[in-house]
Amino acid sequence: MTHPSAAVGGGVGYRIGTFRHNARVACALLPAVFMLAGAGGSLVAGTLLAGVMIAYVLDVLKMPEGALATTWCALAGAYLASLISGDVFFTPARSDAVATMLVVNAGATLFLCGLWITLQFRWVQISHPGVALASEKLLFALAPSVCGPMLTWVASASFGAASAPFYASAAFAALYRAFSLPTPSSFRVLRGASCTAAAATSATPASASASDARATNATTCILRPRDAMIHFLLFLLVPPAAYARTHAPTMFPGGFTSGGRDAIVGGVDAGAIAEHWSAVCALLSFPVVFACACAPAGGTWWADGGGGGGDRTGVARSNSKARTRIAAAALAVFVGSAESRVVFHGFGEYVRVPAPWSYVLVTVALYGGLGACVAAASGALGERGGVPTRAAAAACAIAGVAGVVAVGAPPWTCPFAAASGWHGASFATSRDARSGFVFVAGAGVCAHWFLRRNFWDLDVAVDGAPMSELCFFLLFSLLVALAAPGMAACGARASSIGTLLCVHALVFARCEEALYAEVLEDGEPMYPPYLVVATSALGVALSEKLKARGTVTDTTGWLMKCVYAGKLAIAMIPGDRALVPCVLVALAASSPHVVDPGVGGGGGAKPRNRRMSPARGLAHAAFLVLALIHARFAAFDVVFAITGHRPSDAVLFGGLLACAGIGNAPLARAHFSRSRVAARAVTLTTTAGVLLCALKPPMPWKGEIGFWYDEAHVPDAEPDDANVYGTRIGARAGWPCWLLIFTILVASFVASSPPSRGLASGAGGAEARFVLSAAAGAAGGVYLAVEHFPGSDVPLRTSIATACALAGVFVAFVHAPSGGAPRWLPLVFGAYLACLAAAYASQHPGMTGGGFGGEGGGSFGGGGGHESAHERARMEDARAGVASVLAGLSLQIAFALKLKVSGISRGASVRDPNRRVDRARPGPGPGGVMRGASRGTAVTGKSDGASAAAAGFSSPYRARRSASAAASLAHRALSSSNLAWMPVLGNVATVVAYLASASLTRRIGSRTDAESATIALAPILLLLHEDGFFFETLRGGRKRYVPPLVATAVSLCASAMVRAARGPLRGSMIPLPMMTTRRAPYALRNVALTACATPCVGTLARYLWNFQRVSGGALAMLAPLNALTFVAADVRAARALACVSMACAVAQWAMQRRVRFAGMRAL
Repeated sequence: MTHPSAAVGGGVGYRIGTFRHNARVACALLPAVFMLAGAGGSLVAGTLLAGVMIAYVLDVLKMPEGALATTWCALAGAYLASLISGDVFFTPARSDAVATMLVVNAGATLFLCGLWITLQFRWVQISHPGVALASEKLLFALAPSVCGPMLTWVASASFGAASAPFYASAAFAALYRAFSLPTPSSFRVLRGASCTAAAATSATPASASASDARATNATTCILRPRDAMIHFLLFLLVPPAAYARTHAPTMFPGGFTSGGRDAIVGGVDAGAIAEHWSAVCALLSFPVVFACACAPAGGTWWADGGGGGGDRTGVARSNSKARTRIAAAALAVFVGSAESRVVFHGFGEYVRVPAPWSYVLVTVALYGGLGACVAAASGALGERGGVPTRAAAAACAIAGVAGVVAVGAPPWTCPFAAASGWHGASFATSRDARSGFVFVAGAGVCAHWFLRRNFWDLDVAVDGAPMSELCFFLLFSLLVALAAPGMAACGARASSIGTLLCVHALVFARCEEALYAEVLEDGEPMYPPYLVVATSALGVALSEKLKARGTVTDTTGWLMKCVYAGKLAIAMIPGDRALVPCVLVALAASSPHVVDPGVGGGGGAKPRNRRMSPARGLAHAAFLVLALIHARFAAFDVVFAITGHRPSDAVLFGGLLACAGIGNAPLARAHFSRSRVAARAVTLTTTAGVLLCALKPPMPWKGEIGFWYDEAHVPDAEPDDANVYGTRIGARAGWPCWLLIFTILVASFVASSPPSRGLASGAGGAEARFVLSAAAGAAGGVYLAVEHFPGSDVPLRTSIATACALAGVFVAFVHAPSGGAPRWLPLVFGAYLACLAAAYASQHPGMTGGGFGGEGGGSFGGGGGHESAHERARMEDARAGVASVLAGLSLQIAFALKLKVSGISRGASVRDPNRRVDRARPGPGPGGVMRGASRGTAVTGKSDGASAAAAGFSSPYRARRSASAAASLAHRALSSSNLAWMPVLGNVATVVAYLASASLTRRIGSRTDAESATIALAPILLLLHEDGFFFETLRGGRKRYVPPLVATAVSLCASAMVRAARGPLRGSMIPLPMMTTRRAPYALRNVALTACATPCVGTLARYLWNFQRVSGGALAMLAPLNALTFVAADVRAARALACVSMACAVAQWAMQRRVRFAGMRAL
């Protein structure tokens, strides 16, 4: 294994650090994952959520290897769930080839997610640098080809599949810009002083020139030119190929008809054929134009050639000329295709001149205006640029006249069009205010005539607005869009330009909302949704660019961005009138960061040192809450579109609460980071909203038409079991959900209290925490008793509620010990166990009716006297419920004790004055440079490899000595705080949780597969501590895995022995003296095979505990016994034990081989 700091190439070193491209990867992968989870339903989403939660818990427990493995298992499980969840990929409307491609793409998407998550673990970068480099390269190399189809699927599902090839082209363009340009690696760095330059280049790759990109590619670039060329070929060929395959019967009628030329001409419209071929030409030319436009940032670096030598200036000049010619040709083809596809197809009714003069006039107008615009944008306009201003002005004038003639304008409009075109080209070089005014006025006159001629006088209303009003707004938007660049060039004030552009954004957004609300005869909106998305993205980008240049002020730029971002709601959110609520939400959520940026904020030269006052913070939070209340109908429509039915009061109100908490989280973090009240308010608000959405309790009010709802937004009512089935035994009411919500909220409130001061208010301290934790636990206990023990007696419910209250007090004071808590907490734990033991004993048949003995107590389940079968079944279910409560609460207590003891142990090791730093141990120091290396070898690491290998080849004695020293420090720290009992009680709670869970699996073992449950329960034993009694040492990365391994093997072995003793027929245990000749061979054979599957487990446990090696020959001799057991055994537990034993043999061989290689490198 290569040492982390070893050089990875000539002149390039490896550096541990943060993966710096998370934003672009998230934008590419997260929409695809959300689409896959939404299409897969609750099974896929639940698998991903469960995996994330388990990985988080393992990461909190400082088990990063387990967290990474759990993440990969969750991704694999989600993929399998998507395959078996039904109509995710294979539907009647989708061909088998497309469905198969989606299956492969979905798996590749989840694989890329796994690679991305792998790069977030620092131990992977330290221990496996090759894996980190390969993951980064695979992520960039596969993202365009994998995420492109998935993003196309997302866009097609949102806006319809008719324009899927165009969505694919847009997706590939964004992915090409994000992943295919020369991007320096996060882990490859130049040696010496070049490291800083490489890091700076990675932050802004778009600012590098093409030559810099070539130099970066030779050293630190993630991809190679060949990879970027493959991405460009996908960008170039996949969308037009998909379009041609979809419209092949129309584009190639001769290949799909058998009637010859007459059938071709008579059956297919020539205009449709030309339209489709124009679309293909547009899809083919757009990637070329896009790549040439990105050439300054390295868009064509794969074709520019690299390397040194030769006349680099001459090569660059020739490449630039070739690129200009290719871009011009591609742009000409693209405009010609747009002329056929967009102008004549979408707006052909407004072209009044008959053919062929209509094609001539429109072509002259488009290409004349395009040529002048390209010359002005590229800087070629003027005497120095090579294109005379008069020639460009003449071209613009001719193009303007051709345009107005094509739409049938009267002759008096031609001078206005010619003057507008001439002065527009002149203004591009002279910046004369008079030329700018003439340009805007002439264009306004022509636009006014066009609107007046076609729309202004129509007596119709568009989304409630008269057509004349809408035309006026459109004309105003056009004039402002034409005048704003001239005002900026003439030096107008930034506030004036910003105010004008803000008004333009509002007016244009209202026009788009009105046009999008109207529906054509075929059910499609009058205004296509992709134009809403395109104009919104363009507006956000322009507002940011204008603010960065100082053309507009920060406030007006922020207002413009909020309007354009909120305008996306027109296409994204179903229903009417979503624009204003979403714009208000965007303004409210972002206002604290613009109006009062806080410490270090502001955008000026001097950072602000003044923090926001609490009153202003409350005002911002109230503004967001009011905006969300105003947007409740939009939230109603979103929930209705996602779920397919109307949301209830609890779902709607909870969703608004959760959005309020999430929206105020940045405010609390930026301005009130030291305030526990703010953090606690955000947490409780978000938690309350999520709980209301998940549990859906009955609200104290019923949704009716009035202030809160209208006729189109009436919530759904969710009756509880009592309203449906009546007040029978077993019917569940909805009100206990409020007890669960109260429990979780109070527990969150207590958990967020300061350890030394109790509550944030400072009043009450330990007493208030005791009361609140007991109330939360008791409420949770009452919820469990009412919901999961229907028809039970009062003593059982009281015992469960009391046990939950004691458990809540115990966990609360373990989290934050205060006062004399360390002295009485063990008594609380004992009382908790006693309560649950009493609850379990109360459900024994002998404890009811007449006490022990007599007829009722003589038999556990055999039909004693007064007890009916129904009562015995109820008691059995109650005992199982008590065992499940015991397992859950004990697991919570064990987890809390594990976290507390681990925190105290880490603090003791940090404060130890005699602690020595092992300089041979590989690990990142400050700034990501490897420890133990000199300054000259911090990046290349040529002298670090031996030290790292020697560290990995440490002796067992040294490991045991370090473990005992750490255990001594931890025990001393616990004793000084009167908490030495914590490890013992933690082990007791862990064992109780494991045994209770095992009893539940044993209870269901006769109906389902208990072997898998046995293996799944083993990780509970990872919560064991070093208590000085049973486990003197469990430190290190290996010893903690021995108890789960041994418990799994013992449980499976015992289960196999019992099943073998029962014989082939499932029945009661047969005494040994009465075994028949037929059953004895069955039992002996399976017992012998079970014994054959145990040696590999024992050798691995011994190796993990005391590093006792086993030769490779011995492992090779023992491993086939597991295969024999798996094939020949009749008991499922024995076969499961054989699988576990085989995995142990492979794991031991891999670990011993790794240690041997480390030793060889050290030598």
